[in-house]
Amino acid sequence: MIEHTDKVFARPIVGWLSAIVLIFALGPAESRAQQTFADVPPQYWAYQYIESLAASGITGGCGGGNYCPGNNVSRAQMAVFLERGMRGSRFVPPPATGVLFGDVGATDFAAAYIEQLAEDGVTGGCGGGNYCPNSNVTRAQMAVSLLRAKYGSFYDPPPATGVFLDVPVGSFADKWIEQLALEGITGGCGGGNYCPNEAVARDQMAVFLVRAFSLPIVLPSFSLIWDQGNWDEAEWQ
Repeated sequence: MIEHTDKVFARPIVGWLSAIVLIFALGPAESRAQQTFADVPPQYWAYQYIESLAASGITGGCGGGNYCPGNNVSRAQMAVFLERGMRGSRFVPPPATGVLFGDVGATDFAAAYIEQLAEDGVTGGCGGGNYCPNSNVTRAQMAVSLLRAKYGSFYDPPPATGVFLDVPVGSFADKWIEQLALEGITGGCGGGNYCPNEAVARDQMAVFLVRAFSLPIVLPSFSLIWDQGNWDEAEWQ
């Protein structure tokens, strides 16, 4: 099996009084994020999630001080993201054997994480004894992998009811996608759709991981953001 989101807008919680209380509850400014990656400025729609992922030690970016937020996530990269999300940033899997998948050698990038992901029952590969490490992860595939990583290999979500227009009941990963939405991990890609066949970008991956594993949210230093539930067609999650 082979496996933007939207902008987060601040909105009143219970009026101005609640906002003032929130300001005092946040604590000193030192607890808020500074810009970690050159290509993810504070105005970027997924800034708080990418900063949260970095603060949790799950990512160090894509090199050169950047995060490459618009790049697609490969299946090899997904293995690293999920295992660190599940087990923490300090987790180091056992050395790879190189015999589990025909296309993942023992010294290949993320080989140990890929084999650990299979050992955990999160993935069975992409068919034919392979893992397809360089293939992009689709949003449908990510729904399955993310929930298995969160709840375990035996988890089975309730039947789908047809929440998204482009995910009819009976389609691949329908119940996994709907469970992801039910838990507030995704709101779709806009217009009542989920875009299941679109590739997951690195900015979207940050949102998925932070929400799925309840990672600590790092607030921007320039504003308050308390709503994670708004979606915009142009930028998905």
